Amino acid sequence: MSGSVRWPGSRVLCGVLALAAVWALAAGCGGGAAAGDGSSARVAELAEALRGDDPARVYAMLSSELRAEISFDDFAAQWRASESERRARAARLQQGLEADAEVAARARVTLSGGGVVFLVREGEGWRVDSALSTVAAAGDPWYTVARLSRALTTRDLEAVLQVLSERRREEVDDALGDLAASLAIHLDDGRDTLEMLEDDRAVLRWDHGLLRYELLLVKEGELWRVDDLRMRVLPGDGDD
Repeated sequence: MSGSVRWPGSRVLCGVLALAAVWALAAGCGGGAAAGDGSSARVAELAEALRGDDPARVYAMLSSELRAEISFDDFAAQWRASESERRARAARLQQGLEADAEVAARARVTLSGGGVVFLVREGEGWRVDSALSTVAAAGDPWYTVARLSRALTTRDLEAVLQVLSERRREEVDDALGDLAASLAIHLDDGRDTLEMLEDDRAVLRWDHGLLRYELLLVKEGELWRVDDLRMRVLPGDGDD
């Protein structure tokens, strides 16, 4: 089945975005979180809330901007529709806390020259992580490999970007900026252009500048997910 239809489950989409924002907050607590800043407690609180049956508790954890985008009734409806996923998310958060207890005891300090020093909490004070600081002082490229490994382990996207060359960082920034701008424009002008491929598959295509974007969505349970994003250069006037 194909044709122009409205977004599948707009309320579901809003609820998913709100929940995803909360989960992103929890995931983001790993990279460079300083001990004592309450981040681990916040993750534990979120995990407990996701395991329970109290949507009001999680709704209260949303930023005011997100609460303005989705009413509590809509949020609660999506809460009830995502029980299995909520419990799975809670389990992963708890596993992360148990397997990576050192997250709350580490901090990352970026120096003015662009270098990074990792600190570890010992007792009531902070100490330099000597293994990495020694390598950094020596200017060994292996330090960058160590930084990348740590960033990937803690799922710290910002830290991953910091180890990229300036050229690659600019490319990533430009690509994300173009995608964000084009999608924002298309959401405003073409909400009814989503094409249903099957009952559980849909695709959104749009052109922006020299690129054609294709966003593939799949339905998992009651919720829609982004499965793939493809981009290709549009043919020129003289191309076949």
